[in-house]
Amino acid sequence: AQGCLAFRPNVASPGLAAMMLYWCLCIVVVLSFADALTVANVSTSKVPSAKDLALSGHAVAKTPTLHTICSRDLTGREHDAVIVMLVAADSWDWAKTALKSLHFVQDSYRAEVGIFYDTADNITEEKLHLLFEAAKPRKACATRILFAEFPPGMSEKSKTPWIQRNSWGYMHMIRFFFVDLMDPKLKLLSGFKYWARLDTDSYFQLPVPDIFQNFDKNPALGYIHNLENADCGGIVEGLQDFARAFVSQRHDDPSAIPALSKCKRDCVLGWYNNFEAGRIAAFQTTDAQAFIQAVVASKGIYEKRWGDAILRRLLVEIMHVPHQEASKEMLLSYYHPGQNRVISDVAHALVGARPEQLLGSPKWPSFVPQLSPEAVSRFS
Repeated sequence: AQGCLAFRPNVASPGLAAMMLYWCLCIVVVLSFADALTVANVSTSKVPSAKDLALSGHAVAKTPTLHTICSRDLTGREHDAVIVMLVAADSWDWAKTALKSLHFVQDSYRAEVGIFYDTADNITEEKLHLLFEAAKPRKACATRILFAEFPPGMSEKSKTPWIQRNSWGYMHMIRFFFVDLMDPKLKLLSGFKYWARLDTDSYFQLPVPDIFQNFDKNPALGYIHNLENADCGGIVEGLQDFARAFVSQRHDDPSAIPALSKCKRDCVLGWYNNFEAGRIAAFQTTDAQAFIQAVVASKGIYEKRWGDAILRRLLVEIMHVPHQEASKEMLLSYYHPGQNRVISDVAHALVGARPEQLLGSPKWPSFVPQLSPEAVSRFS
């Protein structure tokens, strides 16, 4: 680039001079773009499947390198928190909207954005750069992961318990958020104290205070959760028995676990976790990881579709992780289809009607009974 700037055209060879200037300009443009992105490699202990290795022709590697690129940090500050987003190839426009809404989060940019995407989606760096633009001025990093991994004895051809978009994507998503993200060996959250989740089909609508301040003020606090929900029937088949057995092995009382005891035996209570925030260390203790690995060994995620929202609450309550509900300001600002149709209706109802007056009306979605009366009353 310095050579280009020092270049003086040879008037005796105008054609050659024009060509050299053209190539110099190309070099400057390329270097400018490269300067906008910091590229790093993240080494993990995640082992690719036999199918992946066979297709690639590579030998078995115990620690394959997954690729991470980061935007330039324009904030000039240290980052002790990360806002995590799992991006699929078909959710690009949603993801950009979600990232742009982060300007409502008034945390002085202490949190950077951690984007994770499947290596099978073949997402280009150019497309990742568009997400970085949407997140500005926050620093953002995008990490390519091996998304499709099955437990022993299961494969793409196994019978799936749940189909959404494709046969296994939802179960892979559950495993990523409940297992992989918190695995200290994978180091996906390395260097941070706190994390929060932002789904691609979610966004903030109103200003909200620093999500992570409550953790600063209360060093014991481990988790900030959303409103209560429940899963029932086949998608939690066996989970009550599994969790009660695990609790009993710890010489604790299963009846003291609200997720298990305050609902019917064919249900398990959870918290909507399309928004959640937590202290990472609270989920990487030996005991917490023992519960996570017991869930993995049970194959409940892949055989029954045990959900990450339900499993997260079980972990929090079984491990006695101090927790609290997110503020009303946060819940009213954060939009996610389904749950937040309820919250948005309630927010509008605050203008001229109490939320309980809407119960049973056409404006109130049919799944609202999953919300506890206490959760509904908080918005009145």
